Amino acid sequence: MFKVGFISVLLRSFTLGSKFLLLFVMARALSPEDVGVYGLITTSIGLSLYVLGMDFYVFNTREILSDKKNNKSKFIRDQFVFHFLMYIVVLPLLIFMFIFKIIPLDYIIVFYLLLIFEHLSQEFYRLFITFSRPLLANILLFIRSGIWILIVCFLWVFHYHLTLTTIFILWLIGAVTSVFVSVIVLKKTGVLKNVFEPINWDWIRKGFFVSLPFFISTIIFNLMQYIDRYILQIYHGEKVVGVYTFYMSIANAVQVFIFTGIFSILSPKAIKQYQASQVKEYRETMRKMTFTAIVSLVFLVIFILLGIKPLLNLIGKETYIQSQSLIWILLIAVSFNTISQTFHYSLYVRGMDRQIFLSTMISFTVALIANLMLVPNYSFYGAAISLMLAMISLFSTKMYFSIKSWKYFMV
Repeated sequence: MFKVGFISVLLRSFTLGSKFLLLFVMARALSPEDVGVYGLITTSIGLSLYVLGMDFYVFNTREILSDKKNNKSKFIRDQFVFHFLMYIVVLPLLIFMFIFKIIPLDYIIVFYLLLIFEHLSQEFYRLFITFSRPLLANILLFIRSGIWILIVCFLWVFHYHLTLTTIFILWLIGAVTSVFVSVIVLKKTGVLKNVFEPINWDWIRKGFFVSLPFFISTIIFNLMQYIDRYILQIYHGEKVVGVYTFYMSIANAVQVFIFTGIFSILSPKAIKQYQASQVKEYRETMRKMTFTAIVSLVFLVIFILLGIKPLLNLIGKETYIQSQSLIWILLIAVSFNTISQTFHYSLYVRGMDRQIFLSTMISFTVALIANLMLVPNYSFYGAAISLMLAMISLFSTKMYFSIKSWKYFMV
């Protein structure tokens, strides 16, 4: 496990490193307004991914892990039938983002293509995590989110005139490649051998209703994290969104790193142990997950705080330098969110979906009210404080429900 975890973390480190390079190159080569447009497009794609997925993977993950009749291929096939139906419903509705000028019309084609292939790639990634193949999952993630960024950096180093369109096209190539490789791997493993059998519509219907509470909770959770960008755009414009996106991308790398290197590896193990009534082993896994997450969090926060000033000096743009105190607030927010994940998995494995949903709703309400109150007068500082308050609320409520239901769940 250590070897796989180490290589997975290493691959994710390369991916995150590539994203840092992209952030640096965009901050140097593009205007803050362009960075703001990039932030709005990536945010809109990110939120739309959850709508297309409907968190159906949550239901299917449990089905696959508990399967004793070798129905995995049918589960996978029927999951993607469900996603195809969601495409038919959701994709036409997204045109309103262009009608209301949330995203510039120039990017409509690349937006839709990116959304589809990013979603497919994301679902394949989750499947490989479910099959306890985190190394393969992270290799594919690097193809999807890392290699093309290195090409962007290469072009910039050799003085190619970078534009947002160039960046999005290269991103699309990475996503398409990731999907293509995923299909080949699944086909070779024999997982797709029963794809032409009759579709189990009852199973899909069951999955929809089981996943619906998770989806509502997930979309509210992500709105809690991303609604600040839209409110910032309304009150302060794309330049301010660009500055906020820059710092949020740096801070968010902490939780992405910890999720990939720790939670994505240990959480399937914890779920299996709990389902098998292996209480002692489950508690040990939870302790390991919590301890390694906290240690990693401390290390990464210190690393970012030490590196932010040299990074800003290299970028050399006063717009970003004047706002560097923003990183402190965002790191506090991300830290509370990261640690809350240990309590989240404690609730998840015991099927306490209602408590997860209630925690998310409370935190979303805090984020929405705080953003509406603070952003108009305090710009991105108001957005960062709103996010911090929401994450503290999320951490507190999930910890409360976890300890209340099983006081010594990690002992």
